[in-house]
Amino acid sequence: MEDDQEPNDLILNLKVNRVDLQDEASKEEEEKVKPTYGSWHLKVPVSLEKSKSATQTIPLKKTYTSPQGFILVADRLVLTPMESKLILSSKMNEQELARMESRVQAGVKVYNSLYRDKVTAQELWDFFGENTTVMWEIVDEKGKVVMDTNGADGEFYGPIEPNKKLTYRTVYIEKAEPSDLLLTLEL
Repeated sequence: MEDDQEPNDLILNLKVNRVDLQDEASKEEEEKVKPTYGSWHLKVPVSLEKSKSATQTIPLKKTYTSPQGFILVADRLVLTPMESKLILSSKMNEQELARMESRVQAGVKVYNSLYRDKVTAQELWDFFGENTTVMWEIVDEKGKVVMDTNGADGEFYGPIEPNKKLTYRTVYIEKAEPSDLLLTLEL
């Protein structure tokens, strides 16, 4: 959801049918947890107005194309009181896209000649085209890693301290075949 599309108010719906209470006085482990069954429905109003007013979006619009034809775009940095998000996107340039399409067509021919269950070009393309992982890290001026992807793809969460010089560093990009890329971007 884009930042300007977020509502100012939300209702958190919480439905509970079991509550486990800890009885620390019990000596037996089984008796320590006392389940209480029932039906509870809580509606908690949440206002996002203060959070939205404290949110800062910094457009980056930095693009890098690897020698292999992989295009990485650092779109924007979103800073909130509780978290920060770096929004990245990626795609292939026209030459790499044509090369991958050629590989997919060749793969269909080979697979279908070897196996009884047939595969379509779209099924192989879905594997090649969507199987991309960008691993990166943010380092401070001393080279210490402040944040990294930790398995997240395209966004990170965590506070960014003001007045720090941070550098984004791509660790690696993996698609259906290995690809290396070094991109340095000062945030």
